[in-house]
Amino acid sequence: MISFEVVGLVCALLGAVLVTARSSRVRAAGFASWVVGNTAWALYAASAGAVLLQVQFVAFLFLAMLGLLNNVK
Repeated sequence: MISFEVVGLVCALLGAVLVTARSSRVRAAGFASWVVGNTAWALYAASAGAVLLQVQFVAFLFLAMLGLLNNVK
């Protein structure tokens, strides 16, 4: 089974590459990748009992959702 850490890592890196694109559709895919990755990291932090890390990634999750909404048109 793929761990939350692996999903978080892959989605974070993929998102970082995609949000640099000129196309808003590609940027939206990057933010969507961050939504998945930040969710994975928040779940990992919860399972590890790292409350402050979980708060951080939940905040990142909401920011990624905002970025996604701003790029979907």
